[in-house]
Amino acid sequence: MGDSESTKTISRPLISGPNMYALLIGEFDRIKPAGCTRSCRVPLPFWGPAPGSQSVYWFMAPPPTCPSGCGKLITELWARLTTEYRIAPPEKETVLWKHGSRVPISQG
Repeated sequence: MGDSESTKTISRPLISGPNMYALLIGEFDRIKPAGCTRSCRVPLPFWGPAPGSQSVYWFMAPPPTCPSGCGKLITELWARLTTEYRIAPPEKETVLWKHGSRVPISQG
């Protein structure tokens, strides 16, 4: 990684997962197409393993398709905001899903 890349990473503000979600919702509400007749919402980002990999990171399930283009807008917002901000990993808690239930596991 070159000097300019490390400077860019360091200069990006760190934001918590819940704050990123709130930012996503606020930005989507601001730019949501007026003609959307659906109840389009931003999917909740999750902290978990990357598909087919051992690495763990924040990810968001693909938003539902919408004839007004809401899904595309949400995807573009996620891409832009995750470039502008670094999302902090959850503190002292890992969440596993067992039999459809959320199971927090303390790391501390």
